[in-house]
Amino acid sequence: MKPERTAPRADPVAIIACGGRLALECIAQARADNRLATIIALDGESVPEVLAQADVILRWGQIGQLIKALEASRAKKVLLIGSISQRPDFRSVIGDFETIKWLPKLLTTMAGGDDSVLRKVIGFFESGGYQIVSVADIAPQLLAPWGFLTKRKPNDMQRNDILLGFEVLGTIARFDIGQAVVVGNGRIAAVEGAEGTDAMIERVKDIQVRRRVTWKERTGTLVKATKLDQDLRVDLPVIGPETVERCAEAGLGGIAVETGRVVIASLSECVSRAEQLGIFIMSRERVL
Repeated sequence: MKPERTAPRADPVAIIACGGRLALECIAQARADNRLATIIALDGESVPEVLAQADVILRWGQIGQLIKALEASRAKKVLLIGSISQRPDFRSVIGDFETIKWLPKLLTTMAGGDDSVLRKVIGFFESGGYQIVSVADIAPQLLAPWGFLTKRKPNDMQRNDILLGFEVLGTIARFDIGQAVVVGNGRIAAVEGAEGTDAMIERVKDIQVRRRVTWKERTGTLVKATKLDQDLRVDLPVIGPETVERCAEAGLGGIAVETGRVVIASLSECVSRAEQLGIFIMSRERVL
């Protein structure tokens, strides 16, 4: 059963929920703020808990139906939240005439790298009179707070690795490569590409099995930050409890993220799991 909505105290928002559980925290905060929130879930991407609360459930590519849902919501602010496992195959909506009339513009939008696509997606919504808002606008408490979030802290070697990780991310930012690296003992073990952070961590496990890197104890650190010119309304880097567990499984010693610009989903659970697994989590400003 959907929760009853009291009189809204903030501008209404349409939340377009993709994959992962982060949308749940944004939905909960919008409800807590008595903000009128229309939940638009993507079938095949949204988690079951989001689908259960959704006002509208759409398949990938049903842009015509999405526009109708936004018009019906009366919201002019739109939050795009969650992960995307694959780009839409617009052939799946042949027969949806509302979408077909948008198809030429959509195909142009989906061409290019991640940054290019996101800019075009924002432009697509803005051209319709909508304002894309960020997690910071809806649930600012999800952004990483400054400092050591666990009792365990990085040692001197790990602190140097963290500095190196931020430096590498700053250097590769203009190439639209990724938002994370793994560094250990002064060596770059992995750089995130199109596969995403989770797959990169899996790769770190593999290269240790093949002894391409050898760490006698938990040494490596996952470093995650935004790109230098990143639009903070969309595609913010995210870590969550699953990230913590994957890092521990890969033999990493900790996670370092950029303060205020990386989202930490389920913060208390992340910290609790990190304490149990013996790894640190910390947040600091970007190192230029």
